[in-house]
Amino acid sequence: PVFALAAENELPVLVHCSKRLLDPVAGETEPEHLAEVARRHPHVKFIMAHLGLDWLWARRVVADLTNIHLDTSGMLAMAGSVEDVVGFLGADRVIFGSDLMGRSLGDQLGRVTGARIGDDDKGKILGRNFLSLVPGGVL
Repeated sequence: PVFALAAENELPVLVHCSKRLLDPVAGETEPEHLAEVARRHPHVKFIMAHLGLDWLWARRVVADLTNIHLDTSGMLAMAGSVEDVVGFLGADRVIFGSDLMGRSLGDQLGRVTGARIGDDDKGKILGRNFLSLVPGGVL
């Protein structure tokens, strides 16, 4: 019912998602779980939080699912993570996320503003992509 309501109202659904290879947590949503749900609900716009934690894995799992966007929140500001995901999926599928209060806003902004990508791509990630997911482009 939640996904039907989201699709009907054109609202995105944020899903906390992580892939912990060394320290898995039972019951935690992983990129594969979200991919399965996104395939069953192609008219729902999903946002995968935390770049799936292991962005190298997550980007491959969701590459063919254009209804999944990845947010940059959480984890340490790993050098190259934003550039890699943008290079693999394109900037249109990446959304800024802060993970406040758990992370420093400076670190989270810095992973995007300091990324070696074009200013237009940074603008997409820092706001325009999210606005494209909400009805009328407004909050």
